[in-house]
Amino acid sequence: MTNQTFTAARAFSAAPGGEHLKTRRAWVLYLVVVLLSGLNLANGVANYFQNSAIFHQQGVTWMAVWGQSGLLYTLLFLPLVISIKVASMTRMEHENSNWQRMASYGAAIRVTYRDKILSLAAFTGICQLLYFVAFLAAGLVSGFELSAHVFAEFALLVFGGWIGAMTIGCLQLFIGLIVKSFASTVAIGFVGTIAGFALTLAAPALQAFYPYTQIGVGMHVRTLTGPSPEEFIPFLVANAVLTGLFLLAGRIYLKRREY
Repeated sequence: MTNQTFTAARAFSAAPGGEHLKTRRAWVLYLVVVLLSGLNLANGVANYFQNSAIFHQQGVTWMAVWGQSGLLYTLLFLPLVISIKVASMTRMEHENSNWQRMASYGAAIRVTYRDKILSLAAFTGICQLLYFVAFLAAGLVSGFELSAHVFAEFALLVFGGWIGAMTIGCLQLFIGLIVKSFASTVAIGFVGTIAGFALTLAAPALQAFYPYTQIGVGMHVRTLTGPSPEEFIPFLVANAVLTGLFLLAGRIYLKRREY
């Protein structure tokens, strides 16, 4: 084995561990997600009991808290957290010239880029799981009955939110490949998130195609209805297309980039 081949092999094997070390302070963002989820759920529960007579007449319990608590979480807080997370993931590579180093081993796409996608998938998945657990706890404390149907219904909505979170994350990852500044990457995510929040209020029909609203679309925080095949399948198709385009754009950029 030549020295160059041995060096490349070491780079491939060390990359996953390196990505883990780079994200070892992710617990701070997880804590932020827990705090924001708790605040939103507390507000949702409070609004439910303030209007409990109306909700009782409509036979709505879990879904009422879901809609009241999920709006800001899905359309504002989580997209911003994802933007910060991705900006921190890409900033280190720019500052330490890691993209150039890994590209010299032929590992920029096959290892570093891949590991960032996997790390992002794990991060957004854990965020959604934390919100789901907090939501179930809030409902049980409020005296709601938890059935297998209720659990499955909201688990599917949480999964839809994870799909939407990956769409935002992959877009931000592509932006982070091009923009070297941490602040600028976050700022772009912030503008996109605020625009998505305004779009949801002003032109709800357009939110199905706008990347930064996909978490809210997947979790049905505006419609307050459970997932149906007529809505869920187009959502999956749209996000598969968007995510695929963003990932392909990032791959092409890394392949053609001159270091």
